[in-house]
Amino acid sequence: MVGHKNIVVKVESLTSSLSGVGHIGNKAVFIEGVLPGEEVVLRDISHKKNYCMAIADEILSPSPFRRSPPCPLYNACGGCNFMHCSYSGQLSLKEKILRGLFQRVFKTDLLDSIDFSVVQTKELGYRNRARFHLMELNRETYVPGFQMRNSNEIIPVQNCPCLDSSINNILKNNKLSERINESLKTATKKEIYGYKKDGIHVFGVSGANINGNSAQNTWLESEAQKKVCLLLCKKILRFDVRGFFQSNIYGLERLIDDNFFFRGDSFLDFYSGCGTFSVFLEDSFKTGVLLEHNVKALSMAKENLSNKNIEFIGFSDSKWCELPQSQRKFDLVVMDPPRSGLSEKVINWLIETKQPEICFISCNPVTLVRDFSVLIKTGGYRLKKGRLYDFYPQTGHMESFWILKHEN
Repeated sequence: MVGHKNIVVKVESLTSSLSGVGHIGNKAVFIEGVLPGEEVVLRDISHKKNYCMAIADEILSPSPFRRSPPCPLYNACGGCNFMHCSYSGQLSLKEKILRGLFQRVFKTDLLDSIDFSVVQTKELGYRNRARFHLMELNRETYVPGFQMRNSNEIIPVQNCPCLDSSINNILKNNKLSERINESLKTATKKEIYGYKKDGIHVFGVSGANINGNSAQNTWLESEAQKKVCLLLCKKILRFDVRGFFQSNIYGLERLIDDNFFFRGDSFLDFYSGCGTFSVFLEDSFKTGVLLEHNVKALSMAKENLSNKNIEFIGFSDSKWCELPQSQRKFDLVVMDPPRSGLSEKVINWLIETKQPEICFISCNPVTLVRDFSVLIKTGGYRLKKGRLYDFYPQTGHMESFWILKHEN
């Protein structure tokens, strides 16, 4: 049921997805685009069984953090959802969101080991890669853009404040549009389908050369150009732009510089990808195992690592738990799971094998707290260190670094 009567509520907090939380009577109402402390007039209130959803029709008392978004496309584009908040406000509110998630589950003594202050990187111009969708103007002309908010429609983009300048440079004067359309004229139907379905991947940070192609201003036109490399904390790292890779090199370098001082005999890199973290471990450990289900990513990892005592395993995390070799102990287990977090099978494997130390990189605080609740409360692990890194300013995404140690 949707109600159209205007109701005024005070925004009490934000969820991890940045929805504002208020109350209509005893029922919570979730509102997009608002900030804590604001009084807002609601419209189009949708009443669910246990909660409501509504649109903020008017901000009666704006938060001191509220600002005019530094992007003219902000209200239409689906890329950012926090640009209406000042950057200092974003950092403060992300800290409160993470602290609140932990406080609901853990006691005060555990919270003392967490530094909830946010390590900031660059507010704007930080994204070193982008995936553009193609908007068809006519049969022979396409322009790059992003999906609109809450829609599959495409909004053309010629400049994005969050993108590295090298990407914006090829957007200016329709340089990317011209290159795309020229490529499509000579492409096969299969290639055209690939462009339309998957969009254009653009990588925009200057780096070393691979297959004769600079990492700067790379778009997909050939198999060779789908592989690029960059200099990451003085290490050359190769990867396939079609696979996963961090979109904030500045933040990634800060996280590595701050934390990767591990040493030991053996390490296991769970969800290793192209070996991003392993390249900073191979010189400090005698042996290592990289686990990655994506064949292309694992192939790039083999190119990135030079230690002859590294083993590469192309299985899923659940399949790994069934292997006899999974029962061994490693001095360090590195885990950088997807947003869905750890599966029950992987959590049980960690608890059963009592891996002595876990380096955990999380991109989702909700699943992070869920997984830590089991590992710490019933799995024999204690939290040694925790820190939040702002990899994605102007959005609600949070990247964080953690170290867990087993009591035994």
